[in-house]
Amino acid sequence: MTAKYIPVAVKAIQSQKVASCLKHFPGYGDAGDTHTGFAQINKPWTNYENEDLLPFKAGIKAGADGIMVSHIVIKNLDSNLPASLSPAVHKLLRHKLKYNGLIITDDLQMGAITDYAKEHHTNADLLALKAGNDMLLGGNYQTGISIIKRAVQNGSISKKQIDRSVRRVLLLKEKLGILK
Repeated sequence: MTAKYIPVAVKAIQSQKVASCLKHFPGYGDAGDTHTGFAQINKPWTNYENEDLLPFKAGIKAGADGIMVSHIVIKNLDSNLPASLSPAVHKLLRHKLKYNGLIITDDLQMGAITDYAKEHHTNADLLALKAGNDMLLGGNYQTGISIIKRAVQNGSISKKQIDRSVRRVLLLKEKLGILK
């Protein structure tokens, strides 16, 4: 039922010169709250694809400007990484679902991600960018910017990837009339 309303909402939002953004990809389902800690979904992939992905497929078809990726672990897609940090989730979005718009993380300061980064002694901003996000929401810019800069300089994140993300941001700004 939600998938039937998504195209209407996307078009109504866009008609007001506002960017439409679908969330929380690839679907929250019946998972717990990632604001405070770790949450996962462990249902069969076919059920997930035939239920949770339907609103996103409808939104992509309707031309949604952005998609926010959740921090839930989808066990049958990537059993180790939260969706926002998972290259497999971004590959699903870009390649299988053929989405070419802006991908943004959910808040990287939420408990699920800060706990994950601390436990794995890593920087969530860097992992989120490497996974395929174009924009990082609420990351730790005090450390993230310098770590990302070093990653681009040493080639672990390509300049081409950064350029593609910047292009998506600029194209959306142009569409919204922000660039003149």
